[in-house]
Amino acid sequence: MGVRHFETYLKKSPPEVRREVNIAELASEYTQSTGKRPIIAVDGRNLLRSVHKPRDNEWMLGGQMKALVQDMQSFVSKFQKIGVDLVFFFDGATRENKRSTWLRRRQDNMKKIVQLFRKLQGNFNQQYMIPPLFGATGAFVAKFECGCDVRLSLFECDAAMAEEAHNKDYLGIISRDTDFVFLKGARYYFSSVDMNPDTMKAIAYNRKDLQTYLGLKPKQLLMLASLIGNDLIPPEDLKNFQSHVCPTNNNIVKLVPCLVEYIKHKYTTERCETEDLCHIASDVFGNETRAQDLRESILSYLPSSAEETDHLEPSSVAELSLEAPWRRILDVARQKHESCSVTTHLYPVMIGEAFELSTALENYRFEIPHTAAIYRPLRQRIYGILLHEKPGAAIVKEWCIGSNQIPTEPLEVPIIRPDNHPGLLHLWDESCPDDTKWRLFVDCLTRQKKLDASKLQELGFPFAVPVAVIHYLQQEYVGYLTETEVDVLLAQAATVKTTSALELAAISMKMLTPRLLYLSTIFHRGVATILFLLAACGFILKDAMPWFYFDGKMLLQKYVEATQYGKVEKALCSTQKDVLASFEKMKEILNSV
Repeated sequence: MGVRHFETYLKKSPPEVRREVNIAELASEYTQSTGKRPIIAVDGRNLLRSVHKPRDNEWMLGGQMKALVQDMQSFVSKFQKIGVDLVFFFDGATRENKRSTWLRRRQDNMKKIVQLFRKLQGNFNQQYMIPPLFGATGAFVAKFECGCDVRLSLFECDAAMAEEAHNKDYLGIISRDTDFVFLKGARYYFSSVDMNPDTMKAIAYNRKDLQTYLGLKPKQLLMLASLIGNDLIPPEDLKNFQSHVCPTNNNIVKLVPCLVEYIKHKYTTERCETEDLCHIASDVFGNETRAQDLRESILSYLPSSAEETDHLEPSSVAELSLEAPWRRILDVARQKHESCSVTTHLYPVMIGEAFELSTALENYRFEIPHTAAIYRPLRQRIYGILLHEKPGAAIVKEWCIGSNQIPTEPLEVPIIRPDNHPGLLHLWDESCPDDTKWRLFVDCLTRQKKLDASKLQELGFPFAVPVAVIHYLQQEYVGYLTETEVDVLLAQAATVKTTSALELAAISMKMLTPRLLYLSTIFHRGVATILFLLAACGFILKDAMPWFYFDGKMLLQKYVEATQYGKVEKALCSTQKDVLASFEKMKEILNSV
């Protein structure tokens, strides 16, 4: 993310740009000078890669959720000890003007996934992709397990983070997104890669320092980001121009000075109107009409165009004239979104944004059901809950990766309205009876055979989630899961809750097979979709989180025991009475349908 290869440039920069600092000392100086407790904004999704590093290919089966929780708690506690509060920001949907970049990155991931399946029997290190459950529930780790202030953005969180950090004088921003060097944000930008939470030593960057070192004015610096390449200006569109201004362009260190000289001579007015950028667009793209692209790129770094300055208002002007009842519903949905009380997609879908689903560890080369398609009928019913009271709502656009062909247009998916909808404001009110929510949940979960709502309510969280996932697969894709696979999923769910993160980490990652990878992917995609349904039905999600019932290594252990050694139910549950009891309760509910 951020400005292409600029992290490499920063790492090779002189002390005028790159400062070695101690965050504890900076925090103490901040408190002494301001009398306030220092705050650091954290790019939450980015931090997941830095805080929880995979070992032994563990991410291939969905990751170790308990270890993620522990690592996040440890990270937060270290900052609390030095008197620093952390505010986590997490991305929402992708803006459509950045869709081409999103699709390009999905294409890159697809190539890696194809390579992974080809090399599955070899020594393949899969550390490039955050497991879907980490992305779907990382914000909830920070909120529920670490007790932090968490902000969920409607779109990408960069501009919102920077603007709040600037307006409220935050001490710093932690991320690995070089956009923050160009945004007017906190006092310091700390690269998460170069930070040691144990010693609090870090490398700090500052926008003004970079600007002074390069000898550029404010908007000239933003033009530099645009001409290097970012999410709005694809790097491949700049290759010819960059080769022209820097014939020896074989790395970013040589390219930047050449671009700086060009900008000093060609962009002297710092005006950001389209007509003023035409001559630069002609040089860069050979096309004056692309001046608007340069303008959008520059504006994306300015506070006046921050991603969240619309306060999460609906993106369509038509939404503003909707009836008052729907507007009231949107107000409540927005509050839930901003406070990270619901899943990422809920509010965007309600205001007309597209639902998106990225790549996962699926063998897209073969004609097998992919998770995007498997859970689409359930998503349609979730859309029906969310849009039941929206006048004229009929479809939701989806950007989902469901084959080896990356889509070029969104799919328009019809919504399916439930028959017994009590109204969103009632569902989301604290006074709404639990049995009302459970009845709607089981009614929307499957089309025909339904779970017993009262039995599922009695089972409660966290085990209602894996039961719901398995029931959906059994009913919507009859015969897809074998009885052994059902037992494996239930046994690992029952066992994880009573197993420590240390014990889970000790499990060996051997005997990986394509089928096991797919079983893991289909399960945790199902978990994310069930959490989406629970949020739509008004449930509090805290006790439904996957670290209570899923671990990739535990799934592998139970799968090997069941398929290689032919273990029976009691042995799969390690003969522990409480684990076996949980297993049998879940199995009984599934068998009673």
